[in-house]
This record gives sequence, C-alpha cells and structure tokens, in this order.
Amino acid sequence: MIKIIIFILIWPCFSAYFDNSGVEYSNDRKILVNTLDTIPSNYIIPASCETILGGTLPIHSAFANCANNLKNISFEEGSNITSIYPYVFSTSSIEYIDFTNCVFLKAMNYSLFYQCHNLKNVTLPPNVLTLKTGCFLDTPKLTYIKLPDSCTTIEGWHSIYNHVFSGGLSQIDISVDSHLTIISGDAFIGTRLTYIFIPQYVNVLFTSAFSTVPIKKFEIDPRNQNYHTDGLVIYSGSNNSTLEVVSCTFTGEFIVPEFVTVIADNAFRSVHITKIIIHEKLQSMGSHAFADTNIANFTCNSLLTKVSSRCFTDNKFLDTFIFTNKITKIDAYAFNNCPKLKNIELPDSLKEIGANAFSGCTSLTYIKIPKSVTSIGSGIFRGCSQELVVDAKDNDYCTSEDRMFFINNKIELIDFFNTDINRDLTIPTYCLTIKQSTFQGKLLRNLNFVGPNEMVIEDSAFESSTIRSISFANVNLTSLGIKTFYNCNYLTSVTFNEDCVISEIPQDCFNSCPNLETITLPNKITRIADYAFYRATKISNIGIESTILISIGYKSFFESGIKIALLPTSVNSIGDSCFESSSLQIFAVSANRIPTRCLYNCIYLAELTLQEGVQQLDQYSLGNCIFQTVMLPQSIVTISESSFIKCASLTTIKISINSNLQDVRGGAFVGCELLKTITLLDGEEKFLFENGALMSHDQTILYCFLPYSDVRTFVVPMKMTSINPRGFYKCEKLSSILFNGNYIQKIGTEAFKGCKNLNFVFVSSPSIKELGERCFDDCPLLKSCGSFSIPTSLYPIFKNSGVTEKAFQLQCTPECATAIQHAPSHTCFGPILVFIAMYL
Repeated sequence: MIKIIIFILIWPCFSAYFDNSGVEYSNDRKILVNTLDTIPSNYIIPASCETILGGTLPIHSAFANCANNLKNISFEEGSNITSIYPYVFSTSSIEYIDFTNCVFLKAMNYSLFYQCHNLKNVTLPPNVLTLKTGCFLDTPKLTYIKLPDSCTTIEGWHSIYNHVFSGGLSQIDISVDSHLTIISGDAFIGTRLTYIFIPQYVNVLFTSAFSTVPIKKFEIDPRNQNYHTDGLVIYSGSNNSTLEVVSCTFTGEFIVPEFVTVIADNAFRSVHITKIIIHEKLQSMGSHAFADTNIANFTCNSLLTKVSSRCFTDNKFLDTFIFTNKITKIDAYAFNNCPKLKNIELPDSLKEIGANAFSGCTSLTYIKIPKSVTSIGSGIFRGCSQELVVDAKDNDYCTSEDRMFFINNKIELIDFFNTDINRDLTIPTYCLTIKQSTFQGKLLRNLNFVGPNEMVIEDSAFESSTIRSISFANVNLTSLGIKTFYNCNYLTSVTFNEDCVISEIPQDCFNSCPNLETITLPNKITRIADYAFYRATKISNIGIESTILISIGYKSFFESGIKIALLPTSVNSIGDSCFESSSLQIFAVSANRIPTRCLYNCIYLAELTLQEGVQQLDQYSLGNCIFQTVMLPQSIVTISESSFIKCASLTTIKISINSNLQDVRGGAFVGCELLKTITLLDGEEKFLFENGALMSHDQTILYCFLPYSDVRTFVVPMKMTSINPRGFYKCEKLSSILFNGNYIQKIGTEAFKGCKNLNFVFVSSPSIKELGERCFDDCPLLKSCGSFSIPTSLYPIFKNSGVTEKAFQLQCTPECATAIQHAPSHTCFGPILVFIAMYL
C-alpha cells in the first residue's frame, strides 16, 4: 500500500502587467488600464504608453482610485501617448500635470479633469489641436493656463459634458502666434477671466462663450479681419454692423451704435443693463439677445419684424413691451419667465406666436389675440396666472370657451385657466387633440370626453395637475404622450374603453402618481416604456396578462405597488430594474433575459415562475426576494454573479433534466444563508452537486461553491481542470482548500475573494496555467506564515496575485507553524491534510 498526500495549487494568468507602483498596463505596456490609490504622489507615465483608458463616468476611469495620494503626473521623454479617454483624471487628487513630452497628443478629451478640485497647474501638449467640452470643468484651483499656439478649437456646450472651463480660471495666455480659429458656445462660462486676447485666425466666435464672464477688456489682434472691439464690446461684419458680445461688466444704459444693424444671439445675455436704446436702422435681434438682463421696458422700431426665440427670456424686470405693426412673429419662449411683464398689446400685423412664448409671465392678467394670428404653438401661457383672460373674440383661428383655449377651429385644446380645484371638465366632441402641457400644473378634479371622436393626448398634457380621475370610455383614444400624467399626486383612476387601440404606455406616463389605484391596461398594449409606472405605489393588478405586451422599459414599475405580473409569452424584452423594489407578490416570465436588478428588493415576492424560454439571469436580477424555491427551466443557460444575492429565504434550487445551463457564475448565491444544496432532478447527467459545490458531471469544471455550505475543507476532485471566476466568493466557512490531481489549469478571477476564514492552500502539481486577478483578496488568514504550500516554481505567480513571501515559509514560530509541520492537529489551520490511500 502506498499512502500519498496530495495538495493542489491555483495559478494566475495575467493579461496585464503591473509596474512597481501597482499601475496596471497591457502586456505590451501600450495601454494604461488602472491605478490604485497607493500610487506614489509623483508618477511618470512611461514612453511606451500610447493610450490611457477612461469611460463615460469618473468611476470608469484609469485614475478613478487616485483620490488621495496622487499629486504630480508627467510623461517620460519620447512619450508615444496619442489617446487619453474621457474622464481619465476626473475627481482625482492631482495637482500638477505636465504634457510637454506628449508631442503626439492632439486633443484634451471630454471631462478629462472634471472636478479635479486640487488641480493647480497644467502644461498642455505642444501640438494639441482641441480642448474638448468639460475638460477643465469645476477646477476651482486652476487659475492660469497657457494655450499652445497649435490649438485651433475650444469646444462649446454639450448636454452631457457641459462646457470646457469653469472654476477658478482667471487668466488664459494666448499668444499673437496662436492658430486658434474657433471659440465655441459657453466655453468660458463660470470662469473669472477679466481679460482675453483673441488672435488673428479666429473666424468662429460663439457669442455665448463669454456669458456671465467678468471681462473688463477684450483685445483682438489687429490682423484679425473678422472681429473688432472697443474693449467691452465685440463687433463683426462690414463696418462692424453686427454687435456680437457685450461684457457682462457693463451696467446701466446702453445705446446701440448707429452702424449696428444686427444684434447677435446672446449679445447682452446676463449683462445687467437697465435700459437699451435702439435706433431706426436696427434690423434684427437674435436668440437670447437680451436674456437675463435688467431691462424694464422695450419699444420695437419700424424695421424689426419678429421677436426671436428666448430673446427676453428670464428678464426679471421687464414690465412693458411695445410692438409696432411690422412685427409678424413672436418665436418660441420669446418672453419665457418674465414675471413682471403685464403691459403688452399684440399688434394687428402678428401672424404667428411660438410655443411657450409667454410661459411663466405670472403678472399677465389680460391679453388679446388679434384677428391676424393664424398659428399658435403649445404652452404659450403655461405657468401664467389662472386668472388670465385671453380675449380671442375677433380671431377665427383660436377660441376661448369655458376657460379652455382652443386653436385650429377648436380641434386642438392648448390651455385651460381655472382657480377651482374641484372643477369637473368635459371635453367637447369637436376637440381631437389635447396639446402638449395643456393642463400642466392646472387645477381640476375630474375629466370626461363626450365622444365618440378620436383623441390624441400629447406630452405632459396633465403633468403636475390636480386631476383625480379621467375616463376615456366615450372616446377613441389613439395615443398618449410622454409624461402625460407625470407627478399627478391626486390621480386615483384612469378608465380606458374596451376597444382602446393605443399600443403603448409611453415614458413617464404615470410616473410619480402615488394615489393611482384603478387602471386596467388596454389589451392591445405592446410596449410599456421607461419609468411608465415609476413609484405609482397604489396600483395592484393592472391586467398585464391580458395584453399582447412585447417590451417593458427601464424602471417602468420601480417602487410601484404592482402585486401580480404574469407576463404574456409575447414579452421578449425587459429593461433593467423594471420591477425593482416594487410590491410584487406573484411573477411569471418566459422572456429570454431577466435583466440586471429586474426584481431586486421585491421583498414580498413569494411566488416566482421562470418559464421555458428564460435563458439568462443577469446580475442582481432576483436579489433580496422572499421566495423559497426556484425551478430553473430547461432553457436556462447563464446564472450571473449576484443574481440571487440576499435571498435569505431561498432553500431550494432545482435544475431540470437535460438543462441547457452552461454557466453558473460565482457569487450568484451570496446572502442565501439557507441554501445548502442544489437539487438535480433524477436523470440529470450534465451536472454534479457534491460537497457543497456545483460541478460538471465529469468533475472537470467547478461552477460555484455554495457560500453557506457546512463543508469546511474542500478537496478538489482529481479530474478538475478549472474553477470559475468567484467560484468560492465569500465562502466564509471554508477553512482549507486542497488541490488533488495534475489536471487543474485555470482558476478564475477573485476565485477565493472574501473567504475570511480560509487559512490554508496546498498545491503539489505545477499544472496550473492561469491564476485570475485578486484571487485571494480579502482572505486575511492567508497572510500568515505557512498558509501556502506550493511548488517553488509557482512562487512568482502567487506573489503577483498578492501572496506574501511569509505565507510560503516553512520555518514558522510554534504559534503559527505550517500545516505540514503540525498537521493535522495544529489549531492555526484546523483540518488541513487529506490522505488519499492508493492500493496497488
């Protein structure tokens, strides 16, 4: 008889290289992937690096972890850097960065230094061409920057990245040899610049670039043929005919020069002038031209034919506006949010009033629509006084009737004025459309339709109103708009007729309707869009099972009161967090994928049915629910990490015969404290569950070890070739792992992460070829002397995975000697040896 003691090890495979500072690069050293906060305060990026990875948010950036130690960054001489992704240095603790050696870097990317609150000094690349939007946004300590002569473009405002600069910038050094050609919109908003030099090649200057910037002096290169200045005002065009920008430091009265015929977009935006004097030669005023000024009154001249979009928006002091009979158009939002505007008489020449033209003009009490008007946009009086009287008796295009304001021969309802919260309203038969925002923020109680006409409800039609019930029973509703009933706190009941043809509940339709209780979906519904019933906390069973539903959007029932959702088999798409934190009690689904956080935190969900067709359970998809048993359908292919996390009541997982299951990822059952076993139905020959582990039937692959298994010592089967990533993730009862065989080759990323009581790993064979990253992270007992017994040839691999030299030592103090020295009774390791008897 030969008695053999066999121990087996795990080997890491690195697709990456870590330098002495722990900074992660690709193997060829060309891509900087990630850093740790242990990075030294002064770090030099090597010349071999060509790319630094970033992402769409600071948390995805290569330097996302550098929140404390990092101070200075420079680039090695001969740097090959050509690309730095968005957000790379965002929110880091960096103070200084020198790009002098980055001769191939042509752009400072989006949000590159966003919220770098300690950034004090930047030396830009010598050949940079573009400063992209958000690059230096919210950098309060960056007071000075020198623009290389190579730079041609300073980008403008972007809906995601905002604008290039804001914070403490008080000086930008631009030389007379600069090749700058484009200064885009809002570029310097939020800075403290008092002086700026505009070089000779600038031919595109967005006037909003200097809005709110306290410029005391503009200087323009005399060689520039496009723009000229008197120090506080910038002009363009032949004979300076266009007034482009006025410094926001200008106050008091402004007299428009006689040579000016055009006032450009944003020219006086946020300039606190109190009076503007125009002459008879002025021909046009651009968008936002006088937005957010202190002008109290304005009189048009005889050449002006329209009031441009947002021309006087946010003008808090405008009281009186006098039109001439040359004005034919008032553009959208022209007088938006002018709370003191009350003296206004529309001219007989007026033909068109744009959407929201007078929205937020809360002092308006009377306005007459002249006979000439033939076009009116939606929401023109949104947010105005509910006592506003709209006189339309001389106009054939629009009508004011029963406090409702109609246009287009009464076909379209665009506004409603009412001061009674208990007012019930009936929409007449001739009305076919309720336009955007018609009842937004308005007072009313119940609304009905006479019918049987078709009806279109546009976006935000009833948003934030006091409506309590609405019935479509007598009308042929053909569509609902986005945010139709958004934030309707009083809404309790919505009734559709049996033949309702709408196919979609649009985005945010019933979002934040906390008292909506009575609603049954029309049976022709195919789509429920994002946030449709978000926080509609009193809905229950809305009849989903009777629809022909195909897709359900992102967070459509998040924190809602829905209790039953038996999804029809037609559903093939479900958005992330769809039912998260809802009141679901019963749920059935056959869709291909149960997405991330789909049912997460459904703390009342006791009955879950995964029907045939379900193939994938995404991360956190079923976490923190109270169901006890889950039967996995034959169609299931993938169970992702954390998919059942915190399901504290879960006791039974069953796998069907001939299951298509291919991947059970580690960490899937973390927090499932009652789950001790996985049940394989009789006849199942693809899997094996043994000693707390789900394995392939031939024992070559370990998918996962149940984290609350009572098995303390796990002996890896002889035939095992690989352990999945996070295979033993957070198995806190596990004390020792013994590799028994010569076939093990691969151990996945974070395989033993969080095994806080794991104190011994033994390996006898050098067969391991890959040891995943962070394999033994958060395993504090594996730092002890003698906690690893492996072939010396594997020492470098384990060291690269964070195992210390001390853990390999065989000569230890008696208090913590190695397992080999004191097995099997030594208390430091517990049961650490397995004796396998081989009888010859």
